Amino acid sequence: MQLPWFSILIFILFVIGVTISLRARKSSVERKCEHCGSLKIVQISHETLKTRTVNRSGAAGFMPGSDIRLQIEEDVTYRCQMCNQKSTFRITKAP
Repeated sequence: MQLPWFSILIFILFVIGVTISLRARKSSVERKCEHCGSLKIVQISHETLKTRTVNRSGAAGFMPGSDIRLQIEEDVTYRCQMCNQKSTFRITKAP
């Protein structure tokens, strides 16, 4: 019994979609302890400093159909599991 070609295509697209989703969730920046350099740090708090909308298409003003994103600036505090010291990083992200 052979699988139809579209079943194989759907399976391949599913695998590609899962791979892209998992890579997108992974943090692009690995944080390390400022005191001992360990990568074993845990986020303990975050404080939102400011939010703003950003027009990513480069057009002046917010045109209909333009790509508008919310940009969040926050202070994130981590605690090192090795030396038990706290480190705070200022992070700007667009969810």
